Amino acid sequence: MFRSRFGVSLQKATLFVAFGDLAIYILCFLLVLLIELWKGKNKNEDIKPAANGTDRFWMAGKDVSINIIVTCAIVVAVEFSVQIWMFFLLIRASNTWNAAACQLWIWMRVALTIQMIILKIIWIAVISYSWIDFVLILKYIVVISEVIVVNAFRKEIIITVGNTKGRSILDTCLLL
Repeated sequence: MFRSRFGVSLQKATLFVAFGDLAIYILCFLLVLLIELWKGKNKNEDIKPAANGTDRFWMAGKDVSINIIVTCAIVVAVEFSVQIWMFFLLIRASNTWNAAACQLWIWMRVALTIQMIILKIIWIAVISYSWIDFVLILKYIVVISEVIVVNAFRKEIIITVGNTKGRSILDTCLLL
């Protein structure tokens, strides 16, 4: 069995990544939510309909379409659901030594990270930005290290067990 630099097996490191990834996601979400609420409370601004009676809202000092707010809410809800699924996928991959599930987790993590970076750029451009947006760049550095650990575990599985254990990609996706 291969060992990481700190003497922990890559299987245990992958389990730590699964729990840590979900915890970091929840903490970052709560941090951004609390800061946005705090900013609005200090400015004594609420999200309120624009004066012209359209489907636009006055938020953070800008006139924002309700479609942007709803789209952001839907994207966050879908991403939270995918985060939970990815948590269970990586736990299952670590416990069953499934290289295909590790590879699927890596692809999903990279896709979600790119999607969140694009969403953050749109949020900054259309609505507002704050110092926390730039602090959250550290989260993406952690994501890169998580991908490196899971990829090392995937390579360990391929070397020690083999590339496949007779599982289809559908079985991997459905956590069967």
